[in-house]
Amino acid sequence: MVFDVTDGSLSVTPKPVVLTVTGASKTYGDKDPALKYSVEGLVTVNGVEDKLKNVTLARKTGEDVGDYAVTATVDAKSNPNYTVTAKDGKFTIKPNATEIIVSVKGHSKSLEFNGQKQSVSGFDMTSNSDVFSLKFVSYTGDSLAAGTDAQTYAMGLSAKDFKNTSVNYSNVVFEVSDGSLSVTPKPVVLTVTGASKTYGDKDPALEYSVEGLVTVNGVEDKLKNVTLARNAGENAGDYAVTATVDAKSNPNYTVTAKVGKFTITPKPVVLTVTGASKTYGDKDPALEYSVDGLVTVNGVEDKLKNVTLARKAGENAGDYAVTATVDAKSNPNYTVTAKDGKLTITPNASKIVVTVKGHRDTVEYNGKKQTVRGFDMTCNNKSYSLSFVRYTGDSLASGTKVKTYSMGLVAKDFKNTSANYSNVVFEITDGSLTIEEQKKKDAIIALRENVSRLKVSVVNRNVQIYSTMVGERFTVFDVQGSVIRKGFVESANFEIPVAKPGVYMVRVGTLTQRICIK
Repeated sequence: MVFDVTDGSLSVTPKPVVLTVTGASKTYGDKDPALKYSVEGLVTVNGVEDKLKNVTLARKTGEDVGDYAVTATVDAKSNPNYTVTAKDGKFTIKPNATEIIVSVKGHSKSLEFNGQKQSVSGFDMTSNSDVFSLKFVSYTGDSLAAGTDAQTYAMGLSAKDFKNTSVNYSNVVFEVSDGSLSVTPKPVVLTVTGASKTYGDKDPALEYSVEGLVTVNGVEDKLKNVTLARNAGENAGDYAVTATVDAKSNPNYTVTAKVGKFTITPKPVVLTVTGASKTYGDKDPALEYSVDGLVTVNGVEDKLKNVTLARKAGENAGDYAVTATVDAKSNPNYTVTAKDGKLTITPNASKIVVTVKGHRDTVEYNGKKQTVRGFDMTCNNKSYSLSFVRYTGDSLASGTKVKTYSMGLVAKDFKNTSANYSNVVFEITDGSLTIEEQKKKDAIIALRENVSRLKVSVVNRNVQIYSTMVGERFTVFDVQGSVIRKGFVESANFEIPVAKPGVYMVRVGTLTQRICIK
């Protein structure tokens, strides 16, 4: 028997083992932990389990939250006894749960009302963590505050409109401060327009102007519910005019009102002095006046106060101005123009009888021309002065022969020169000179037979005579009866100079007085 021998052999094949990568994780931001694996099927020799050699674990690159595959690479040459089947693992990066606070502050702006729509937009964000990027915040609102009228407009920022888009942080909190647009009222100045009226007139409409109002679409704004009121009073003077502006009706404006002035000016009136008259010698009538233009208040016409009427002095017939003086302080509501009046004194028409009695004298013939001159006047009215009688004749009777010579006094030669009497009548008794045949009689004795007292005094060598009648004849005789002075009385009181001392007889008219001159 032949044996065909084929040598036998022992073939030791690598043992299949399963390498399973152990799952791992970390929190976002932390370092990776060490990767691990386990091997199922390794042989235990002498109580010691085999180990794979040159095993390399590697995870997929990435740092964001998520799952990353971890693969194992086993060097086959280093592990000839094993056929390794590797099962990948998973490396998980979990979100960071640390609280991240994102502060959102909306933009705010304060703008003055200008009549146009105004706006503010946007916001600012900050984070309490340097590792959280604000680029991961999304906003779904419009972040806009807009308006025209004066008020505050909210932007309307809300935490719900902000989203965290980062997967790496799971606890992002939004703290929001809303933004706003504050449209503030525009300051304007209301100036009350000055106004005036004349005392007694109705008030004019009060007016005002406003500086600073906004013009919108070519039309200037107007303030609403403006009330003007002046201080009460109707006398001449200045009154404050105030403006009240309803703030609620004008929310877009802050109004500064300047007080105005309302002036009541005095009313011009004309005071006319009423003409008046009286007859010469009478008392003055009461002076009166009228006023044109006085105001009637509550049905009663005003009156001027402290009006003084005065006429120009004088009592002779004629016209005298009457002036009015008005106390301005007592009549502040009026400007008075005074028109002078006239007081007329008319001549007294009562009949005045002036009796003119010419001097009469009887003398003895002496062969020379002899004369008698002058006259006496009396009046039936003591108020009429004979000084107003003007005589234009010569009141002389003269002659040489024995006969009676007429003086020739006639009424037409006597004139009343007083304007105060219009009805002066002259009743004339003519004077005369009678020359008689000579008689044997002592002249000085004849004088003594007709002695009546004159008002006479002697100063030095001047004979002073009082209360005589103008136009009478005067004669001074010495004790022998010789004429040393003669003439006619030219004034009621007069004096006669005498050259030598001695005893004399003075005759004025029909009155005679004995005097002694030392």
